[in-house]
Amino acid sequence: MEHIIKLFCSGTVQDQLADSYETIERYDGFMLIRVAEDQIEEIARRYPVEDITDLYTIRIGEHNFDTTQPRIDVKGKLRTHPGYKGVKRLSPGHHHHLVQFIGPIKEAWLAEVKKMGGEPRAPFEAFSYIVRGDDKALAGITGLPFVRWVGHLRHDDRIASSVITNISRKAGDVTSELPRTRVLPGVYTVEFFGKANMKAAQSDIKDIGFEILEQEAEASVIVIRDPKTDKGRAKRIRELSAVHGVRFIHERSLKRTSND
Repeated sequence: MEHIIKLFCSGTVQDQLADSYETIERYDGFMLIRVAEDQIEEIARRYPVEDITDLYTIRIGEHNFDTTQPRIDVKGKLRTHPGYKGVKRLSPGHHHHLVQFIGPIKEAWLAEVKKMGGEPRAPFEAFSYIVRGDDKALAGITGLPFVRWVGHLRHDDRIASSVITNISRKAGDVTSELPRTRVLPGVYTVEFFGKANMKAAQSDIKDIGFEILEQEAEASVIVIRDPKTDKGRAKRIRELSAVHGVRFIHERSLKRTSND
């Protein structure tokens, strides 16, 4: 099994090691190299190292995305991937995707993503960035030499697990896992990637059947309520997660007052 190692060194030492090991990327105080498992111990005797192989697995909610297996290939074609089993093909147009880079992200890399037509929206774990783009942009981004993996930010991964767990929460059930906190049944906080997305989504939110209670423009957040208590709530939440620009949905909660 191959491993990706963060090897701490600089200057001429990096030049020397580049002749002996497969170099992924070089930075001011370290370099990333790809080595076989039986090489790690020998390298560690000479240099400070950190095995960061596991950091390249993208974990969102209950899903783990293996980034050694492409979802979108270098030609921009969609490939079968276990992280997207049962997921329908996206409609044409702009969507939010996870773009994983080969290592800690450099500003120059994000600039190249922009040149390809991508719009970086927010950093993510595992050397990744959430990027908005269409099929043409994705094809260009996937082909960049410092991009490791590209895949859609699944809609169901934008829903907090507690929303699904408590989808049938009764009107009087205000329990929360957090101390001195009460949940507002049927009320949700919807975070967006930006103000423009928040504004554009309001008609869709109402069409789905939600009521808008509050808007926090500076935070790009809307507080909504589902006036219905039927079994269709789960479906409405899923439809809400697919509204363009939705970043995350979670139950609305309030802190209880305390005399402590």
